Amino acid sequence: MNLPRKPGRVVAALASLLALTAPLAAQDLAAPREHPILKAVERIRVDVTTMRGLEFQADVRVGVKSPAELRAMVLESFEKEAPVEEVQKQEKVFKRFGLIPADFDLRARMIDFLSENIGGYYDPEKKELFLIDQSQGGGPQVPGAQAAMDEMVMAHELHHALQDQNFDLTRWFELLSSHDDRLQGYKSLVEGEAQLVGLQYLFKKMGRGDVDIAAFNRMQDMAMRMSPEAAKMRAIPPFLLENLMFPYTQGAEFVQRLQKEHGWDRVGAAFNDPPTSTEQILHPEKFFGPQRDEPKELLMPAFEAALGGDATELYENTLGEFNVSLLLRALGVSKANAAKAATGWGGDRFKSYETKDGRVVVVWLSTWDTEQDAAKFEAAYRKVLPAGRHLERRGAEVLLVDGASDAELPALVRRGFASVKYEARFQPLPGLTSRPPREDFVRAEARPAAAAPAAPAGLLHLDVVGATLRVPEGFQRVDDPIGQLQQMGSEHFAGPDGARLRLLRLPIPLASAEEQLQALIGQGVPDAEVLSKAPTRALGRDGLWVEFRGTVPGDRARSLGRVLVLDLGPDVLAIAATAPDGKEAANPQEVIEAVAATLWLDGSAGPGAKRATFGPVRLEEPAGFVARQGQGPVVVTLEHPSGAKVQVVRGEAQGELQARAAALEAQLPLVLDDFRLRASGLVERGGRPTHELDFDAAGRRTRQLTFDAAGARWTVACSAPADRFGEHLVAFGRVLATLRVTAEAEAPKAPEAPKAPEAPKPERRAY
Repeated sequence: MNLPRKPGRVVAALASLLALTAPLAAQDLAAPREHPILKAVERIRVDVTTMRGLEFQADVRVGVKSPAELRAMVLESFEKEAPVEEVQKQEKVFKRFGLIPADFDLRARMIDFLSENIGGYYDPEKKELFLIDQSQGGGPQVPGAQAAMDEMVMAHELHHALQDQNFDLTRWFELLSSHDDRLQGYKSLVEGEAQLVGLQYLFKKMGRGDVDIAAFNRMQDMAMRMSPEAAKMRAIPPFLLENLMFPYTQGAEFVQRLQKEHGWDRVGAAFNDPPTSTEQILHPEKFFGPQRDEPKELLMPAFEAALGGDATELYENTLGEFNVSLLLRALGVSKANAAKAATGWGGDRFKSYETKDGRVVVVWLSTWDTEQDAAKFEAAYRKVLPAGRHLERRGAEVLLVDGASDAELPALVRRGFASVKYEARFQPLPGLTSRPPREDFVRAEARPAAAAPAAPAGLLHLDVVGATLRVPEGFQRVDDPIGQLQQMGSEHFAGPDGARLRLLRLPIPLASAEEQLQALIGQGVPDAEVLSKAPTRALGRDGLWVEFRGTVPGDRARSLGRVLVLDLGPDVLAIAATAPDGKEAANPQEVIEAVAATLWLDGSAGPGAKRATFGPVRLEEPAGFVARQGQGPVVVTLEHPSGAKVQVVRGEAQGELQARAAALEAQLPLVLDDFRLRASGLVERGGRPTHELDFDAAGRRTRQLTFDAAGARWTVACSAPADRFGEHLVAFGRVLATLRVTAEAEAPKAPEAPKAPEAPKPERRAY
């Protein structure tokens, strides 16, 4: 069924305890409403990430819409993505199959139904999440339980945002948009996982333990038959209603079985190689069993010539096993017998046309796993097939021709059986399986400008932890109230609304840090409870993300905290941020990510380090870099096969350092393509004023330090392709830590002016 389905527009709609779906186009986020659920978002987000074991890359924009706003949005979506003429074509085909009644207005009824039953949705194109305010009479409510229902919807939709930030929901939706059964298989993974997480959240909140999805679905099926509220649902043909429900009901059963038998990692892997049919969802062993059962694809020829050459094609698609069973049920076969007759489906395809005299003609070819499966389906279908339809089986293939004249039938049958059958197994390229970049999830207004010459303020060098960083806005450096941590060499910052930031460097390997993490956190937050730990890769280094909750000394309220521990080789750097529960002024993860974006590490000499001397400069020559003597003002260049480079440049110490640096910052955007300044400022490094500049340009990231020494001005520039800068961070730090300028170094002298008739004297340079 080709209802509006912009790629990934996932919509969760609650009716009783049942979520339905229809992809919608979100409007701009309305002004925030005072709704209790908005105060619970952070708590639910933490629970969802803990349950699933995945991490958000960025905050999710959350809002509340009224039922009237929802209906306007549904109408807009249909106008853009399902124009009237397209829906009318599909409606004619569904009616010819017998899937919906002859008097059913598909477009109008679906707009009404979706407008009344959507409880919330996440839009992965705009990265926004909305809850529909049921208190305004826009949808069904469960008496006395609306708050719990709202939290379940929020958990479900936040999980969609979590999926999107880890797997990019739009990728497969875009590729599968013209194949309904494959698309339904993928949607069942997406919605099934979110439904499982949402229900698990609700059951635990109610103190009922883990949810059994199969038992829950049976209970809902009974509620559908008995509840007065469900009468409206029963007015929707099963072909439409159950296709909306399928990703939530059968999809959740599929995901729960996959998770129980193979774990969450296997569920995550499925997003890179998803189920390709409703058959695999109905029979999970056909997806993750020893022999994966891929659907057969059918290439059908054109049939216009057999219809007189003036027929108009209406709609082409695939039904799939689930819709085959719904087709039999629509014609009077019992649910159990229809499911049995559809088992053994191997693949199908239909084409449909409207002739000049107004007839709708459908040619539908299906292929089955065995001839016995095909004969079983043919027998069940033939018993209920209305008169005048042609049904024929040849081996494992069954052909239906419906609406054709006696003269047209032979050619349609001949050409229908002349189709091509093949098996397609998608093999995604790396770009389809990589984690989407964080930039995709940061709102446009929150992103730095493509070319921003203004320097961010707050750059600070911290000797005790060996790092330079941009201090997040609103944070100030203060004494650490935890004396024990301060003695260990921590740096402490106080931020808005009780937020805290700490940096700590410890002379232990990452494995030991992970083992001692509870104790380390406990030194700063005595009642800390570690909620989750997950390995990560940041700044080109292995690391660990940790989430905890506890009472920070000096605060009354319990705080939510995050720690990023980075492996620096012989030691680790821990960046920790906390904020009292309910305070959103400084999200701990965003604080840490802001610090990491401009973090510059000092280094100590590595084991077996090779010291090298180049004229007045002595430094460690890091492994993998090749040194070459410079020319002119360039004293030395170190190059790596990856494109990383270190250059030491000497110039005249003219003018005040900060003024010269400011002039340089103004010039760089004019001479470098795609220039973006990350951070800049004058810091104290080793007792010496040093100007530090961090910027991106032409696909590279550069960190540049300028200082005065031995009567000259020295610039050390470390650069690399932007995506490989982090892997050289420690090597760059070691170069800076070991760089020494000898006292004998002389500033370059300008060439003397020529005196006629003498020849000009050569410029004197020291190397």
